[in-house]
Amino acid sequence: MQETMNTPHHDRLISINEVQMMVGRRKSWIYKQVAARRFPQPVRARWSFSEVVQWIADQLRTREVAEPAASCEERAIRAGRPG
Repeated sequence: MQETMNTPHHDRLISINEVQMMVGRRKSWIYKQVAARRFPQPVRARWSFSEVVQWIADQLRTREVAEPAASCEERAIRAGRPG
């Protein structure tokens, strides 16, 4: 696909192999998430780069809300070191 002035690089379509590398999951997992509508839907067997990036950001944000950052003391205790 040739990019034009109206097609920003971040909105290019990427292959399943690129999606796998970005999310660190196998094809089967990605397709299961697509089927369950929990992952961006492909466009002609390719994904929007910006949608995948946004999905990753959403996952990180969800994790941060679910798991508040531990204090230095809490991290030291978990690592078996005295505070």
